[in-house]
Amino acid sequence: MRLQFFAREPTEPATPRRLEKAREQGQVFRSPEVVAVATLLAAYLALVATGAWTWDRLSRFAVRWWGDLSRMELTPGNLPGLAWQVVATALLAAAPVAGLVLAAGLLANYLQVGFLFTLRPLAPDLRRIDPIQGLRRILSRRALAELVKSLAKVAVVGWVAYRTVAGALPKLPLLLGSSPGGVLAETARLVGLLLGRVALTMAVLAFLDYLYQRWEYFQSLRMTREEIKEELRETEGSPEIRQAIRRRQRELARRRMMAEVPKADVVVTNPTHYAVALRYVPGEMEAPVVVAKGRGFVALRIREVAAAADVPVVENPELARGLYFSVEIGDPVPPELYRAVAEVLAFVYRLKGKV
Repeated sequence: MRLQFFAREPTEPATPRRLEKAREQGQVFRSPEVVAVATLLAAYLALVATGAWTWDRLSRFAVRWWGDLSRMELTPGNLPGLAWQVVATALLAAAPVAGLVLAAGLLANYLQVGFLFTLRPLAPDLRRIDPIQGLRRILSRRALAELVKSLAKVAVVGWVAYRTVAGALPKLPLLLGSSPGGVLAETARLVGLLLGRVALTMAVLAFLDYLYQRWEYFQSLRMTREEIKEELRETEGSPEIRQAIRRRQRELARRRMMAEVPKADVVVTNPTHYAVALRYVPGEMEAPVVVAKGRGFVALRIREVAAAADVPVVENPELARGLYFSVEIGDPVPPELYRAVAEVLAFVYRLKGKV
């Protein structure tokens, strides 16, 4: 009973096939915090790089626009044109920041997920409108963890922002006698400092969230032992089928080996337990090659095929065992067996009149 309970518990890491299927269904791990930090940093860097240009452009436009506005009579006919000037100028000024923010968001998503296009998450699913399933999702461990993370993020970021603003408060009375440019410069410095500290804080939180999302993702895909067995049956077939395939492969290999026996120069036997077929072509081979070997029934078949093909069969128990255990099919004879093999081949060649 206890073994059955553990077999149904998802205790095993997800297999590559399980991970691939989850990805095909759009189930990937991604930290929204990483995307948020990337876009925030991009916005900060864009403002630092283009802030002066943007402010100068907006200031010049405001002066010119208000000047034109004071000299013209507002009518229903010219209001759309004036409004479009404001919108176009604002869009052009915001274009560098918006473009960099968009690129940073896309890059952050790509680095986490890679290229993935699937419509599976958009497919109709009745479980999404099931109130019981919805309540379970709301009260799930994942939902609780997301709530705790959100509260912690708000608390940490709020504390950092408070400390930054509180540190700048003593300097604010000094700005009363400053010029508008000085007030603007100090305000820009304070905003930049605030954004930088908030971005750094969120970067640390995003890294921790990324690690958590990765851990939670792999935890959610863990498999039971029964699921792994079922996957093996689906991918490789049942044990009976695999055994049948292996038997078929052994039979085919045996047939190919037997087809080489008639080409052999000699078959060395034990005489009954082992049989090894040797072939040697002077000028083409550096040493004799084992073309077939076997024991028991296979050895008997090798001797029968050799006899039918008029291949000499020589009894040499020690050499037969040495060749069987030390040389694989298709490999040449090792140097330590050269002398013994040469004596056997010389005997065979004398029988055939080749010497």
